[in-house]
Amino acid sequence: MKTKTTKHTPGPWTYQDSTQTVFSKHEDHKFSLIAKIATGEDRAEEDANALLIAAAPELLEALQKLGQETAPFIATAIGSRNPNILAAVQKANEAIAKATGETL
Repeated sequence: MKTKTTKHTPGPWTYQDSTQTVFSKHEDHKFSLIAKIATGEDRAEEDANALLIAAAPELLEALQKLGQETAPFIATAIGSRNPNILAAVQKANEAIAKATGETL
């Protein structure tokens, strides 16, 4: 993968239901607005979307760590012959690339 510098706001990100905003709180006690969730007819769906957005930094970090830790096992004969494992690894790499601006 060709890497671009990732410049997203560091996590953790938090969803505040009362204002329908996702934000990051910095060590200096300042806040960064990450997303304002549009209001519509399906509040449950909006809340679910906001929670997914708020989890993004942790999800990315976990997926990257999982890839690093499992790479030696994936490269084994067993892993390389299993199409389900190969498809899952490809999907994970595509998601990481999408989140970080990398190209495969």
